[in-house]
Amino acid sequence: PEQGSENSGLGGSNEPEQGSENIGLGGSNEPEQASEDFDLGTSREQDQGVDEDTDHGVGDEPQQETSSDVHFERTQDEDQAEAPTREPARQGTSTLRNMLGGIRRWLRPGRARRHHQDESTRPTTSAEDEDTQTQREPSSTEEEQRREPADLRRPTRFRGRSMPGKPVIQPLSREDRAFLDIAERRGIPMVYRQRNPKARGSYQRYEEYKTAKSIPEFINIFQSRFNETRAVALRWLHHDYERGYMIFPHHEGIGSVNYCSAETLDQIFRRRPRTTATKDFQGLLMNLSQREQTTTYDFLDKYVSSEKIALGCMLEVMAATADEEIKTIEKEPSTLKEALHGKHSHLWREAMHKEINKLQDLGCWERVPLKNIDRAAHLVRAKWVHRLKRGPSGEVTSLKCRLVAMGNTQTKGENYDWTFAPVMAYSSLRTFFAMCAQQRLHIFQADCASAYIQSEADHVIYMNQPPGFEEPGPGGEKMVLRLKKSIYGLKQSGHLWHRTLTKHLQSRGYSPLQSDVCLMMKTWTDQSGAEQKIVLGIYVDDIVAGTTRAEHKKIFLEDLGCRFEIRDESQEGEGWILAMHFKYPEARDYVSVTQTAAIESLAEKFELNNDKDAHVQMYDMPMQLGLRPEPHEGAAVPAAEFDYRSAVGSALYLAQSTRPDTSYAVMCLSRFLNHPGPHHVKAAKHLIRYLWRTRHLGLTYRRDPNFGGIHFEGFETQSTPRPGNRPGKWKTGETSHDLDPTMQKNFCDADYGGGYDGRSTSGYCFFFGGAVVRWASKLQANTALSTAESEVYAATEAAKDLLFQRVLVAELGLGNLKHPARLYEDNVAAIELGSSLRTRSKAKHYVLRLRFLQERVENREIAFVHCPTNEMVADALTKQLPREQFLLLRSRMLGRPP
Repeated sequence: PEQGSENSGLGGSNEPEQGSENIGLGGSNEPEQASEDFDLGTSREQDQGVDEDTDHGVGDEPQQETSSDVHFERTQDEDQAEAPTREPARQGTSTLRNMLGGIRRWLRPGRARRHHQDESTRPTTSAEDEDTQTQREPSSTEEEQRREPADLRRPTRFRGRSMPGKPVIQPLSREDRAFLDIAERRGIPMVYRQRNPKARGSYQRYEEYKTAKSIPEFINIFQSRFNETRAVALRWLHHDYERGYMIFPHHEGIGSVNYCSAETLDQIFRRRPRTTATKDFQGLLMNLSQREQTTTYDFLDKYVSSEKIALGCMLEVMAATADEEIKTIEKEPSTLKEALHGKHSHLWREAMHKEINKLQDLGCWERVPLKNIDRAAHLVRAKWVHRLKRGPSGEVTSLKCRLVAMGNTQTKGENYDWTFAPVMAYSSLRTFFAMCAQQRLHIFQADCASAYIQSEADHVIYMNQPPGFEEPGPGGEKMVLRLKKSIYGLKQSGHLWHRTLTKHLQSRGYSPLQSDVCLMMKTWTDQSGAEQKIVLGIYVDDIVAGTTRAEHKKIFLEDLGCRFEIRDESQEGEGWILAMHFKYPEARDYVSVTQTAAIESLAEKFELNNDKDAHVQMYDMPMQLGLRPEPHEGAAVPAAEFDYRSAVGSALYLAQSTRPDTSYAVMCLSRFLNHPGPHHVKAAKHLIRYLWRTRHLGLTYRRDPNFGGIHFEGFETQSTPRPGNRPGKWKTGETSHDLDPTMQKNFCDADYGGGYDGRSTSGYCFFFGGAVVRWASKLQANTALSTAESEVYAATEAAKDLLFQRVLVAELGLGNLKHPARLYEDNVAAIELGSSLRTRSKAKHYVLRLRFLQERVENREIAFVHCPTNEMVADALTKQLPREQFLLLRSRMLGRPP
């Protein structure tokens, strides 16, 4: 017979499942004999209705053992009489009802009592009758039945595993053939797998003979409908049996999760423990009966009561068990084979089932025959991505399986055009936190579930079916998916999602800022005339909001929830975004941002999370004093010995997020990613150890009660005359109305010729809310010929970012663009060059940079102010400093901790 297209076993699988972890509740270490169509926990028939042909489920009682005291039992005559009028599908609870009913009947004490009663009430026979029975010789059939075991169990099958796309075939053993012979003679009930695994001609035959409830009925179907002999029917039966297409209720091995004995339950119930999480079906029954405060037998008899809570309790028990097991997972599977057949395959299978069902429910695609699409169309391939989601402390909290399209198989112009998708800048997020602290805004968070799938596809895209979910068409033809929505992995998914989200938010009254389109604001005036606002920060599907009142959270969630599936992730007084942990007190007068968990994870990865050198003061600084990294001429340190690129990349992320004190060290080490030497590795380890020792440091933004007033740093007397006695070139800052009251503390500096190749280093930082919100440490592209030239290069880069920051703060309603922002510089020559429109003969080669600065000063956008070198905060971003000076400037950059 045809073996058909027996593909691998996930959801749409054509191959029977082999492991007990994916069948029922996973309460057995013995491999399961049935496919996923017979299980209780993962079968699709639970959600979409069970076909009437499968009404005799795992828990059904054989028709010959009907009893008058079973309320939910049906006879074969009733089934045949009502078959034409039944609906084609039933609710998912029918499987659970059949299972509980069958187990209840197996465990009912009445069975044993009736057996003893039959023995006691059996009529006595006369001596003549006994002589007659003695004289009659037993037939061969009676002798065989006498030798058959009373409690017949099917031999255990499918101990091995299979590769995706290949069928599992376990040839019939001698025990299997003996079991089938007895099952045929006794007419033991049999349930066939309802999802058709065949193809071509075998597909139609399977649809007809899968309705057989026993082996004699199976043979009768072949003889009456297909005009085949009994031998041919048995060959088809053996073919299906070898592949696990049928099960025999009440005759499965003890290893089956459908097996449950009264002795086991009684032994468990003698302990009377509290209700706890469990893996097996026995434990589930124990939990249910504990909640009902009754015995096992009484609970099983209370069918109506158990039906109401069984499904909910089952899901709760399975979820609790999975949560405990998830914590033991150490790493993510690297291949689909490892996910399907590894130690925790049942957890990954469940996650994949959940993902594929979610995509189908959202209508992400439609199945079309491959032969119907244009031959010139390119098929996009699909793959599975497995990830572990971790909590704040790095512990595993859940696992996620994502079905993604392989964007590298797309063709530009055919199935994608635009790919750019903006996200909120880190500096914008820090400015948002500083604004929340200054205005005492309430901070909330939300996450858009399945964000990319919310957008409609902008091109006609055909994709292969997901690995493990390949299903043939009705006629056995090959099918592909025509994407109706954008899914993860497509090149244009991010672009479409951002366009969909912003378009919806604009329809709800939000306006994007010109300086950062991922910051959106909605303002209105309440009945009392007070201005109210909601500010949103968007980073792909993570959204953080600041509102003037706590009750505005409802407006924020309704604006998003009316179009997307939203998860409220707000926490009282704290939150997480982009691996940053922020917290604020009840008074909301400050916001602190740290990355302790990320630093601990980095140090643990490189085994530097110890304090064996805690007494060494050199680890109080990110780079050893006096060290200037230079290129290594020998062999590079291999990644297997120390992954230098990964270490520096992780430190770079921290330096750009919350740790400006490490910016200069990271900038120096980043120059040697392609050829690191031993001294570079030593410096990288030193940096990680410094981060570990200072892992609790972070940025702290505080509310300024005198916000809007002009403040001087107090060092005018050290290097320049007081504001009232300054000469003409020091007019900036003479009166309070001359400066922008919000952007007052902005520093820029340069280290002339500090690099090993003679190039200079630029550094700048801007303060807002008591700590830095924007900073940089960069190697200058050109070699400067003088100190003033290097300072001009640094001032040019700082001025560009400062102009952007001013517009951002002004759009948030805090800045004043009518007055210039103060920019501190410690080089008098650079201030003179940038403040006057005069042409300098020695500055001809960088005259364009000078002209840029001079125009900004002339247009009253920035104003240079002199700052002594020992007060220059940006010095920590351009060079190594003595320990005391570095610690002082670090405390000023990070802000006063809570």
